[in-house]
Amino acid sequence: MKITYFINEITGAGGIRKVTIIKANALAERGHHVEIIVSNYDSNGFFAEPISDKVKIVQLPSNHTSSIFPHLRAVNTLLKTRKWLSRYIQEEKPDFLINVGHSGRLLMITLHHYDTKFIYELHFNSRYQLIDNPQGWKYAYNLLKNWFLYRMAGHCWERIVLLTEHDLRYDWIGTKDNSTVIPNPVTIHPQSSALTEKTIISVGRLHSQKNFEQLIRAFALVNKKHSDWQLKIFGEGPERIALQHLIDSLNITQFVHLLGLTNEIPKELSQSSIFALASKHEGFGLVITEAMSCGLPVVANRVPGITDIVDGQQCGFLVQLNDHKEMAEKICKLIELPDLRARMSQNALRRANDFTISKVLDQWEALFYEMKSI
Repeated sequence: MKITYFINEITGAGGIRKVTIIKANALAERGHHVEIIVSNYDSNGFFAEPISDKVKIVQLPSNHTSSIFPHLRAVNTLLKTRKWLSRYIQEEKPDFLINVGHSGRLLMITLHHYDTKFIYELHFNSRYQLIDNPQGWKYAYNLLKNWFLYRMAGHCWERIVLLTEHDLRYDWIGTKDNSTVIPNPVTIHPQSSALTEKTIISVGRLHSQKNFEQLIRAFALVNKKHSDWQLKIFGEGPERIALQHLIDSLNITQFVHLLGLTNEIPKELSQSSIFALASKHEGFGLVITEAMSCGLPVVANRVPGITDIVDGQQCGFLVQLNDHKEMAEKICKLIELPDLRARMSQNALRRANDFTISKVLDQWEALFYEMKSI
């Protein structure tokens, strides 16, 4: 089959880019013809994952025009992009065109040609903007936007793919007739942890959505009982200075380390014993599945994007959002009960096996063949 992805950017760091490349590579290895259309291609950028020679990158022609009216320029760009995509579909005739993330969702609902089937793949919880802005005009605006995109225009897609059953069951306001769930695959080559290092690890952007303040406050309580343990946080973002101030004010500077970005996440996971995440929400807790693939038990918030992975699997603990005391209690429990830590580690390894690239691709191929038969 001929499968084309449409994505805004493919170079640089980012889970969406990495997952897209990994799936494209694997589909190409299975004999499919795979192309990735990129609307903003940085020839000097780096790829989060090496791209197979079997995957073709197609750069969308630059449609920028000079105009003193930015909205007019945006409309002109949209129209030119639509014309180019229409010609691409007409000439290349892909079996499936998959829009990844936000990039072309408004554009795609106006394009229907020949036998190409359109898939909208969400890499985020469908209500995340409402969760981030729970009141005021932003809430009203995002609610109206979601209603249009998912309920009014949702039927324009042959299929919409969500990341979690929780999103489909509780948050999704679009029609469920053309919606399905396929999770992300584990994107690392895991290295097993011996669970002997007195280290708690967390990974993510230093951003309000990741809610590292809760984790740091929880660790301050852990530190009072277990001063021989440390917390390592990997990631960069706008909250670095504020978080460092918080760490200093809690007098845990020598125990909590903001270590920035690294290409050695599997190694760092293997040298830790507990994974903790305090996110307010996740599209799909990919970093949790990666931690579990290294055998780490998890302590995280009971929020969308995480419950599907951890809840009921006995591979970690879920706690109340913003309850740093409960988070500290569960971390201490894993520290103080090594047998429990080891048992949850084995459960985590088994659970992570549900998200191998092979199993995820089986689901995608099953979807493709089902759609082709309609």
